[in-house]
Amino acid sequence: PIKSFSCGSESTMVVDATTSEKLWGCGWNEHGNLGTGNDEDCLTLQQVTGARVLAPPPSDGKGDTLLAAGGAHVLAMRTM
Repeated sequence: PIKSFSCGSESTMVVDATTSEKLWGCGWNEHGNLGTGNDEDCLTLQQVTGARVLAPPPSDGKGDTLLAAGGAHVLAMRTM
């Protein structure tokens, strides 16, 4: 299940609805902008491994993961 997503001009980012809120991305990855650990384009969703956003959400359940994807960038931020 998907909790949230953001679509840029060349990529898509997804936060899954599990308790760990893992981050996934697909699309253009020429400069490693998806955070998958390489610079290969992804035709299917791949788990993001190079982001500190993978820290677990706060145990009180008040935090959230926000996404923004643009022309050649992706931003993922964990709120507390």
